[in-house]
Amino acid sequence: ESHINDAEVDTLIAGILSETDDAARQELYTRLQQRFFEAGTLLNVQVPYLVAMKEGVTDFRQPITMLPQYKYASIKASE
Repeated sequence: ESHINDAEVDTLIAGILSETDDAARQELYTRLQQRFFEAGTLLNVQVPYLVAMKEGVTDFRQPITMLPQYKYASIKASE
């Protein structure tokens, strides 16, 4: 989707996908982030997120992080 043509990025991603050791995989992620920083690469990842509300739901908060905060919400029972 980003049309990046970078052999180092491809190699790092392939390594991340095949590495089973957590510490080694984290090191590959760190190197990938460093490569993005150095090359100025930007990947815009957007996740579709829809929220449906029903009458009676109050205090639902939609934070900027896209992680819903249900702890504030309450549902009034239907009459």
